[in-house]
Amino acid sequence: MHAKCESRQRPFIIPSRRRSGFLKQFRHWLMQSWMLCLAFHVTLRTIGAMPLRISRAFGRFAGAVTYSMDRSNVRRGLRNLAAAFPEYTYERRQRILKDCYKHLGVCLFEACYFRTASPAWMLSDWIIRDPESEKVMKAAIAENKGVICVSAHAGFWELTGFIFPSMGYPCVCIANRLPAPGINAEIRRIRARLGNEIVDQEGALVHILRALKEKKTVGIIMDHWGKSKSPKIPFFGRETRTLDTVARLHLKTDAPIISSMMFRQPDGRYQWRCKRILTPILTDSSSEKRINEILRQCNQDIESAIRENPEQWTWMHNRWRDS
Repeated sequence: MHAKCESRQRPFIIPSRRRSGFLKQFRHWLMQSWMLCLAFHVTLRTIGAMPLRISRAFGRFAGAVTYSMDRSNVRRGLRNLAAAFPEYTYERRQRILKDCYKHLGVCLFEACYFRTASPAWMLSDWIIRDPESEKVMKAAIAENKGVICVSAHAGFWELTGFIFPSMGYPCVCIANRLPAPGINAEIRRIRARLGNEIVDQEGALVHILRALKEKKTVGIIMDHWGKSKSPKIPFFGRETRTLDTVARLHLKTDAPIISSMMFRQPDGRYQWRCKRILTPILTDSSSEKRINEILRQCNQDIESAIRENPEQWTWMHNRWRDS
């Protein structure tokens, strides 16, 4: 009888499998919901109507708040920073990561202005045009083989996608499809409004090859973890899976490879950094060795840019997940 009383007092617990199934269904419903799409559009227009300096202040505040709450990603970011900069003190790595969150918050708020921003405004008030970078870009285009433009989740990578069409050189850019159809469609429209062609990552290779054959520029972000079959290439002293699309495209088309990034300056504008990736000529080597060497050059260029601006790269990403 005593055992029966205890069993009646046992609280009802929802099985974890049922909970996860419910959360999955709720997430799917939310992504398809018109309410989420409406909230996104209202937020986009509200922030876009603010003075830029005020929205940047809100972005820094939002980034600082996220840093204080996002504990798991903060721990990963600090681990990555410790491996990349072992000579830095723990306090310095903390400052870098906190500044990284603030930087991403500012970028998120600034992106709301892309819905209406004109090329003239971007080139005059947002971007510091470097004559050497323009020379590199124009020289690559002049080869008339198409251009493979490598970028990274560093600085303001969304703004990097606008520099080419703003200067009269539209680009074919690869983008992941978002799970919310309404938001995905709006973001694609914004990205393409100045002349860029946006293609989904799935099945993108056909579009990229066609674009290079038509002597166009293609933009590829390659600093995040590659697929499990991608080659392991050193990045900040540790080998990690690296997307090999860039190297394979170069070997197939002989299109020049350049890197293009935008880094925030103290006055709030972005310094455009465009460099040529020098691909080695290894005629007596296998294709895999040539691919690895090209990827090594790309990773070195990206790493060099991040070392100069460590607070403007996404350290929270699990870049070395299998190292």
